[in-house]
Amino acid sequence: MVSLMALLAGAPATAQVATEVRSQVRRAVVRLEISGIGSDGMKESKVGTGFLVTEDGYVLTAEHNVLYKNSEAYSSDRKIVAFVNIAQGLPLEAQLISTDASLGVAILKLPEETELRYQPVPLCMDAEPKANDGLVAFGFPEGQQFAARDGPLDSKDGVGARWQTGIFAMPGMSGGPVTDIQGRVVAIMESGSTQGGPRSTVTPIRWATRLLSLAQPLWVSCAQTATVSSSTDVISVSASVDLINDDHLGMSARSRMFRQIITPTPGYRIVSTAVTATSANNNSEPSVALQPDGSAEFRVNLTSGPVFDRWRGWWKGVVVTRQRRISP
Repeated sequence: MVSLMALLAGAPATAQVATEVRSQVRRAVVRLEISGIGSDGMKESKVGTGFLVTEDGYVLTAEHNVLYKNSEAYSSDRKIVAFVNIAQGLPLEAQLISTDASLGVAILKLPEETELRYQPVPLCMDAEPKANDGLVAFGFPEGQQFAARDGPLDSKDGVGARWQTGIFAMPGMSGGPVTDIQGRVVAIMESGSTQGGPRSTVTPIRWATRLLSLAQPLWVSCAQTATVSSSTDVISVSASVDLINDDHLGMSARSRMFRQIITPTPGYRIVSTAVTATSANNNSEPSVALQPDGSAEFRVNLTSGPVFDRWRGWWKGVVVTRQRRISP
């Protein structure tokens, strides 16, 4: 297993932080065992990776994980078995909910658990890592034990503007989460290659916003700008919010609540907020609730039109937070 410490060089972090990030993400990573019969009558079995995006069991993965020979739908007997760490490795049958062929992403649903609560990983809606920023991919290489592989972002000029990284990703890791060093998902692992050195292609997580609207995950904002006041005990931090309801699933308008978690600067907790909209339509009055862990949750109800009249609801703007240093 590749150590996460290489990512933390030069950053105000410790081995303990790396261990905490790995532990946090591990709870959300799902081992997928897929089997079925293809159009040629042959049976296929393979292993892939997915990750929990909601507490009620929605899982995101790569589309080719649920396709025969990575390219076509199974003709019959398709079965997707998921192993979740929080469930002590017990097999759970997953249902395929939807796919997005243009992104190569699929969303699955695990059964509702009465005794266990799934633990999703936070999704970063506005991540814009720069070249050489450290990233970490999690999954099950070659179907073996859970592993973390780190590497830098090389470029954003891959096929279809996907990101190229220096992560050594092996078969079996496709569909797994790719995070920043704080454990927030910024991309989905698509494929890996060793030609010319370790290299992998990842899909930015924000591209999957429409597919993820079926699951309603909690997004976090990673694009925050901090301004230190005259006292370093208090800082002002601006977080961007960009939410849209683009559902058109029936013959009538549909409203639902959207949420976004705003994380505080490390060592601080949010004590107050101010909300400013830059563009909004078909929305309720937004609210922000301070959380016990020092974060804040932005909430707004958005309404979209029916299938025959596809108008949308959205809210874009900024939440300015006042944050106070946590006493040592």
